[in-house]
Amino acid sequence: MIINFKLFENKYVNQIAYHFTSEYNLLDIMKCDCLKSVNTGYISLTRDKLLYKKADYVSTEVRLVLDIEKITNKYKITPYQQISNIFDNELKSIKSKWKGFPNRDLTTIEAEEKINTKLLTPLHNYIISIDLKSKDKYQKRYDKNIFEDDVFKNYVNSYNIKINYY
Repeated sequence: MIINFKLFENKYVNQIAYHFTSEYNLLDIMKCDCLKSVNTGYISLTRDKLLYKKADYVSTEVRLVLDIEKITNKYKITPYQQISNIFDNELKSIKSKWKGFPNRDLTTIEAEEKINTKLLTPLHNYIISIDLKSKDKYQKRYDKNIFEDDVFKNYVNSYNIKINYY
C-alpha cells in the first residue's frame, strides 16, 4: 500500500517581523496607512524583537509587529543579514580612542527582511499589534500624550489594533 503525503511548508518559521520607529513617525505612518521607503527602494523589517535593547542607530520607541505571511502574499521579501564587523579592526580602533562610541557588540548579526517595494499599503492589513516602550514615557515632543491624538485613536479603533507595552 502506497500512501502519498503532501507536505505544506510555511515560507517562514516565525511568521512575525518587526518595524521599529519613533512615536512621531508612527503618527505619519497611521495617517497614510503605509510604510514608505525613504532612500533605499525597499522597506526594512527585523526578526529581532529585542533590537531596541541594542540599537543605537534606529528609533525604537515604537515596535510594529507585522504578519510576514500576509505580506508575502502580495510582496516579495528578501532575507538578509547585516554583519557589523566588516571593518572590525577599524571600529575597534575608533572605539578605543573615542569614549562616545556606541557600546555594542561589533560582531552582532542583525537578521533583517527587505520588502522589495517602496510602499507597503494598506498597512493595517499586516499589523498584528503596536508595541510601545512605556505608557508613562509616551509624551510627544510638543507635550501632547500620544493616546490623546485623534490620528492615533482613530487608527487603533478603526482597525481594532492591539496595543502592548515592552
